[in-house]
Amino acid sequence: MTESVKPVRVRGLPYEVVINKHRHHEAESWCRANLGPRWEALSNRSGTWCCFWAGFQQGGGYRYHFESERTAVEFALRWM
Repeated sequence: MTESVKPVRVRGLPYEVVINKHRHHEAESWCRANLGPRWEALSNRSGTWCCFWAGFQQGGGYRYHFESERTAVEFALRWM
């Protein structure tokens, strides 16, 4: 699986980081503690981050999306 930071467009969160599936639970807990509640289509449209399963084509990893490039880079340095 290729891990990366790149600009993409997902629901107003333009920066994406793909991480290994084995780090997902710790990374999600870190995001909740440091960035607040995740973006959700029905209940929290003001969230500054979200994550989705990347699928089998990317080794079962997870795609994290962030509002700011700085946050995406900080996340990538910590979790990639």
